[in-house]
Amino acid sequence: MGWRPRRCIWAKVPFHLDIKFSLFFTLVHATEVHPDFSEAKDTRILEHMLKDFYDLLFDRGQSTCFSSTVKGTSVSRVRARTDNMFFAINALDATKDRQPTEEYHRADRARRADHNVICFRNFLIEMDFGALSDQERLIKDSGLPWSTCVASGGRSLHYLISLRDPLSDRLAYARLVKRIYSALSPRVKIDVANKNPSRFSRCPGAWRTDKNALQKLMAVRDRVDLAVLELWLKRFEPREVAPSVEAAQILNFRSPSRIFQSTEQFLKSGAPAGEWNTGLFRAACNLFSVGVSFEEAIGKFRMITGTLDARDTATIKSAYRRVQTGASV
Repeated sequence: MGWRPRRCIWAKVPFHLDIKFSLFFTLVHATEVHPDFSEAKDTRILEHMLKDFYDLLFDRGQSTCFSSTVKGTSVSRVRARTDNMFFAINALDATKDRQPTEEYHRADRARRADHNVICFRNFLIEMDFGALSDQERLIKDSGLPWSTCVASGGRSLHYLISLRDPLSDRLAYARLVKRIYSALSPRVKIDVANKNPSRFSRCPGAWRTDKNALQKLMAVRDRVDLAVLELWLKRFEPREVAPSVEAAQILNFRSPSRIFQSTEQFLKSGAPAGEWNTGLFRAACNLFSVGVSFEEAIGKFRMITGTLDARDTATIKSAYRRVQTGASV
């Protein structure tokens, strides 16, 4: 069953971790205010808040890693909990390690790792500079469509974008997170180390003993449609300008038999990490040389991962110019 948003609650709720102290849990950015909960006393309200948070980020039955330290790797079923500091932001394979890399790793023991992510849905936006109010203002001014916000109990707010429909694979995730970070920079100084899909974020409701502070759930909104995120991204990316009609007419011929096998493979599967740009350039040159139009080529390449960033577009334009001038590839 997919995520179904509850009403957001603006509430001050006593939350007892033990008999020694009472923590106050505050939802400060609710998009809807429930009038009955302005001074709610029932801890079940808090439980519902936490459940909404995890139900938004994960589908029913999914698993991830909860840990008290940044080195945690064990995987367990997702549930609302406050006994750990961190959780991995995307769902993990709960049955196996798909790629053991150390002698002590076991194929039959699930662990937190990028290659064990099974649902590429959530993206972490974190800043470690300035006052929390400044961080909030920067994100608000950027117009970024986000899903949840947690105050770390330290010096940062953790925003998560949760897509309504997850991406197909790790490559598509890597390309989209790069575009998001690029769109926010340099106005917002993002911690780019958070680009990994198995990255830890802070568990709301947990008490940080090192800071003597609560990790507060600030807001739960909704999942974000990819189309909405794309519209936001287009505000910060250069427009795709097709070559002139006169230039396009030079390549107004087709010869499908001259499409290389390597080009067909690239269109089907993309390229390994570190080889994308070279592969894209060669494939674009090949397509343009057999008469594929600029717009059609853009469409074909976008279908590989679902997105193209400004660098990709520049690479494709460069290939187009190379074929126009008749230079060798």
